[in-house]
Amino acid sequence: MSHLLEMAALQLTMDAIRAVAKKLNLPIQENQYSVYGGVAVTGLSVKLPGWYKPVTYTETEKDGVKASYDNYHSRWGEISEMEMFHAQVMAEMDGYDPLAMKMTRQGLETVFELEI
Repeated sequence: MSHLLEMAALQLTMDAIRAVAKKLNLPIQENQYSVYGGVAVTGLSVKLPGWYKPVTYTETEKDGVKASYDNYHSRWGEISEMEMFHAQVMAEMDGYDPLAMKMTRQGLETVFELEI
């Protein structure tokens, strides 16, 4: 069953999300209306690699940046892809090339490293 999942209070900026999505040639849309499990969300949508539905980012004064998504228990997209995107956005915010971010798996752990 489809449902809405949210990550709130992300330490990301909307400008950095846009910049990284463009650098990675990911499809983005401003003010995109998306429905996740019957709940409508409007914001900046980013289509991550291998994801069926986009992740929609919104910003509020109270919560900061929030990611709304539905990956249907990883059937519609691996959560590690979103984590990687967020790590790339953080690298961009710190002045590093987001393309230098690498993801590896060590057992059950996903590790993100910045190759500089």
